[in-house]
Amino acid sequence: MLNIMEERNVNDPYINIFDNTLSNDECDAIIELFENDGRKASPKHNSRAKVSTDINAYFGTDEFKMYNDIIYPKLRLAKDQYTLLHPVLNEYYTPAWSLTRLYRIQRYLDGEGYHGPHCEHSANTPPLMLTWTIYLNDSPCGTKYTEQDLIVPAVKGSCCICPAYWMYTHHGITPNIGTKYITTGWFQYY
Repeated sequence: MLNIMEERNVNDPYINIFDNTLSNDECDAIIELFENDGRKASPKHNSRAKVSTDINAYFGTDEFKMYNDIIYPKLRLAKDQYTLLHPVLNEYYTPAWSLTRLYRIQRYLDGEGYHGPHCEHSANTPPLMLTWTIYLNDSPCGTKYTEQDLIVPAVKGSCCICPAYWMYTHHGITPNIGTKYITTGWFQYY
């Protein structure tokens, strides 16, 4: 079955949501791989603001090939769609940028969540320019962008891409209800 990626308007020109980035079968396959993967752990970063179970994965490595083969090509398509909406990102005067190698696959159980407002760009992460999240299941608890007073619902297969800067501070809707699965990462200048 052909996936048709569609952009969903959320009244902010730089928060773009692409529905059907992953198919239901692809989402289910990632969740099954995650649940059977012995590398799951509680996050060591930002542990006061976040309660979840994560796998730190890396694009371009055989160790995470089973995830990368599903996620990477679809994320490249979402990036292409984002740059069609924001063509300045492909102009000659824009510094070169691409996906970071590191990304995370995360599970939030009932009552858990990323309750601390945060942005991805900081003194410790200066080259980060965009962040992406793919929701792997439908969940009543999505993501809230505080400056925009906007909630992005967790819709299975959808990908949200937005800037990594302070004006896109966000957090999960917490406490989480049920179980929510996401995969998330970044684009950076290089």
